[in-house]
Parts: sequence; structure tokens; C-alpha cells
Amino acid sequence: MKKDKKFKKNIIVKIISIIIIILLVILLLILIPVIIVIGKIIFFMYFDIKTIGTYSNNENGYTVKYQEIGCAALFGPTKVKVTLYNERGRAKEWFSTKLFNDGKTPTDENITIIWLEDRVKIIISGEEQSDYIYEMTY
Repeated sequence: MKKDKKFKKNIIVKIISIIIIILLVILLLILIPVIIVIGKIIFFMYFDIKTIGTYSNNENGYTVKYQEIGCAALFGPTKVKVTLYNERGRAKEWFSTKLFNDGKTPTDENITIIWLEDRVKIIISGEEQSDYIYEMTY
């Protein structure tokens, strides 16, 4: 009698353990794709870097690269990054700022590059902001 109860109890524990393991596997099979999709959305919204334009100075070989970081959420600002590269292609200086352009994707129309003798003047303009003016020295 005692063996029979113990045997039944062991079988019930094993069945419950198998059911829990099966439920956990099903849960993981559902959660893993959801986590991957959410991770991709977060990456593209906040971290993906797209080059909008590259501008070169033929006299000294310096280059300015204009990039979008992530994307605008609805009608919010877009984060942009501007990097000055020397004649060897190494980043010399950079800055990032927010572009308030009514949620639109940044284009070449949002940046003006003026090459001066010892520096470059960069003007970032958007529909909903006054112009931001930056200067980087060579």
C-alpha cells in the first residue's frame, strides 16, 4: 500500500515536471521571436546609422560625412551626426545634434557645408528650428 502511494506520487511528480518543461519550451519558442523583433525595432529606431551625404574638399582632401542615427518617432526630432575626416580618412572631429524637421527623414537640403581656409562651417537647418552653425578646424 505504501509502495503504491509512493509510486503514484512519483508518477504524478514526473508528469507535472514534464508538463512544466513542455510549457517552458513553448513559452521560449514564443518569446524568442518576440524578443528578436522588439530588439530589431529598438535598433532601427535608436542605433541604426544611415549616411545621408559625404562632402569632400578637393584642395586639402578633408571630408565631411552627414549621417542619421535611428529614425524620428512620429513627428519628433531626428538625431544626426556630422564627422570631419582628414586626408587619410581618419575621423578628426564630430558632433551630433537633433534635427527638428517635422518628423521627416534628413536630406542634403538640411545641411550646408562651407569650406574655409582653416576650418569648415556646417549649417544644420530644419523646418521647425533655427539654423545650428558649427565650425570644425582642420
